[in-house]
This record gives sequence, C-alpha cells and structure tokens, in this order.
Amino acid sequence: MSTPTGLVSPVGSEQFPWVETCEPGGMSGATGIANYGYWFRVSVRRPITVTQMTISVGTASGEAVLAIYQSDGTTLTRLATTGAFTVVGSGGATQTVALGSSVHLVPGVSYYFALSIDNATASFNRLTSNVAIGGIRSRWMQKSSSHPLPASVALSALSALNTVYWILAD
Repeated sequence: MSTPTGLVSPVGSEQFPWVETCEPGGMSGATGIANYGYWFRVSVRRPITVTQMTISVGTASGEAVLAIYQSDGTTLTRLATTGAFTVVGSGGATQTVALGSSVHLVPGVSYYFALSIDNATASFNRLTSNVAIGGIRSRWMQKSSSHPLPASVALSALSALNTVYWILAD
C-alpha cells in the first residue's frame, strides 16, 4: 500500500505532524495594533513535539514574536518563544522561525499560540468571524502592552477578538 501524498485530513485519533490555529483557506491580510499580543487556543489529538512556528505575512514591517503558552484555567504560562524577529516576505509568503526550545504538546491540555507585533504596518493573513459560533471567539483573545509577549498573563486580562491569525507549529 502506498503512502498518501498532499494534504489528507486526520482520521480518528491521527495527528498531522503540525498544529495550526485555523485552516489556511480563505484568508486575507490584516494589520494588528502596535504592541498588542494575540492568543489563539489550540489542541492536539496525539503527542507532538514542535521546534518552530510559521506565520503567513501580508506586509513586512518591524518585529514580531511568536510563542506557545499553556493554560491552567486562570493563567497562561509561556512554554517557549521565538524571541523577537524581523518580519520578512509579503503577499502571503510564509515565515518560519525556530523556537528557543522544543515543546512537547499532549492531548487534554489547553495550549495557546501567541503573536505580538511592534507596529501597526505589518500585516498577517487571518480569518475573521463576526459571529460567536459555539463560543469559538472565546478561543481568540488580545491584550494591549504585550510586545514582547509576557512570560505569563491572566486569562481575565484578555479581551475577545473576532479574528484569528494563521499560525502553524511543527
């Protein structure tokens, strides 16, 4: 039996060799707010170790930070970060940045991928939802004065967001 090629949806408890905040189809570029942090909840079906994060750049400008957080229900604690990096590329080009240390993600734990940017010119590809379907917007949050991303942040300090930036970790 041959191995399938291309994108194949996971079946049952299978896990792609990556984790992403949303499906990348139908995205468009959007600028963020200078010095804001954005958090997006993700989960995994099987254990996976990630060493890098990727984002889709609309317009390059300034610096950004990507990170992975774990939630204990009240506080998000940073597990790993890329540190500040210069945003490069445009028109949907992907930019991949290594994490400072690998992170082992396991099922049953709430993780958050985070992005912060230092300016309002850089844009990244994202999906927008103006309707809170099944509480999904509670999975997308933001906070001012969060660049670079903090070591921890109280969930109660975050406000709802109606957009999700595409971020992939593998």
